[in-house]
Formats: sequence, C-alpha cells, structure tokens
Amino acid sequence: PLTDKRTRFNTTYAATNNTKFSLTEESTLALSASYNNDTRNSRSYIGKIYNYDNDSTISFLEDRNVRFWDQDAMAEVTYELNSKRLFINDKLSFQWRKASGRDSLTGSQTQIERASNESFDIGNNFTTIVRLKNKSSFNLGLQTQYSTKSAYYYMDDSNIRQDDNSSAFVNSLSSSLQHSFNSRWSLSITPSVNYTNRVLLSDLISPLTESDIKLTNNLRMNEISPKAFIMAEYHGKILELNLISQIDYNNYLYSGDLQTKKG
Repeated sequence: PLTDKRTRFNTTYAATNNTKFSLTEESTLALSASYNNDTRNSRSYIGKIYNYDNDSTISFLEDRNVRFWDQDAMAEVTYELNSKRLFINDKLSFQWRKASGRDSLTGSQTQIERASNESFDIGNNFTTIVRLKNKSSFNLGLQTQYSTKSAYYYMDDSNIRQDDNSSAFVNSLSSSLQHSFNSRWSLSITPSVNYTNRVLLSDLISPLTESDIKLTNNLRMNEISPKAFIMAEYHGKILELNLISQIDYNNYLYSGDLQTKKG
C-alpha cells in the first residue's frame, strides 16, 4: 500500500442511492441518484544554485502548488406502466459535472493558472404504446434535452483569459400507427419531427504591447426536420410485396459574427 505521505493530499468520496416502488400491480416508480467528489492536491519545492568561475553564485527557487477538483451529480426518476392495453415509460434525468484546477508557481518566478469546465444536462424521455383492437397499435415518443457547458482559462500574471459558453436544446417527436387489414395486407405510418437549437459564445482577452485585445465569437444554429415514412405490406402464398414512401424536409439556419475590440 501507499504511504501516508503519498495519499494524504487526495480526498475522494461518493454517495449512491437506488430505490424502486410498486405503485400498483401494473406500475412502478424508480429513483436513483449519485454524487462523486475527487480532490487532488500536490506541492513541490525545487531549489537550484549555479556556481560561476569567479566564485559567484545565483539561486532559483520554485514553489509549486497544484489543486484539481472533480465533481459530478446525477439523478433519475422513471415511471413505468405496463397493462394489457397500454404501456408507458417516462424517464426524467439530470446530470451535473464540474472539473477545475489551479496551478500556482511562486519563488523566483510567479505564475498562476486557473481553469474550469462545467456542464449541466436535463432531459425527459417519454414513450407510450397503445394496443388497439384488430391487431393494431399506436406508438408515441417524445425526447427533450437541454444542455449547457461553460469553460474558462486564466493566467494571473499575463492577464490572459478565455471564456467559452455553449447551450443546446434538442426536441424529437415521433409516432407510429400499425394496422393489419387482414392476414395479407398491413399498413404502417411513422411521422416524426426533430428540432435543434445551439448557441456558442466565446471570449478571448489577450494583452498587447500598448493595449488589450478582445475577440468575441457568437454562433447560433437552428434546425428543424420533419419526416414521414409509409409502408404497405402484402404477404401472399406466391407473392410478397412492400410499398415504401418517404418524405424528408430539412430547414437549417446559421448565424455568426466575430468581433475584435482594443482597449
């Protein structure tokens, strides 16, 4: 095993919970959650002495202190119903993550760097199946998710900083209807529509000889794509026939600008 000197700067702990309830004979509710934390610290000292021919000396000292910190949390709630005529599954999920660090160098030279990366996601996944008469069924699905991400990097001594922020919203709706007219003919219709919205913002501040410069990037994207899929099937004794028709449409909108400012 590692000695205390090598492990005393590291701290890690986690917590997890999973629970499931039976609401009725046909429905259940499940809950799950977890959290993790990991911290790592290290420190080092380096001293250097240079001797010259004229008996003079010059010394350098480096005192470096490094810290990393990782965290993440997750939670899910799932409801499920499974009866003779109806099936429902609905899951709500949440997730958060953050990783950050700091590197500090002091002594003969001073330099401090900081960085962080954080993300957040929340989504819902809904599915239902309705069992109809005459060997028919109807399916409906809805998936929705929203995500954000942010990150930055900063150097104290040179005043360099970069920030990045992005977000995304995704929504998908689909359905399906299946019907058997008889033992030979069947028809299925599957329409769907997907929508996506994304945003990216980025700032960079960098010092110049006379003034600071700031670069700003702003990007936006929207996309919507409805679709329809139709299939007719025939199963005979000597003939099998599939008739397929598909319709797709895609609308894509993009906008962005890059700005440069001097301070």
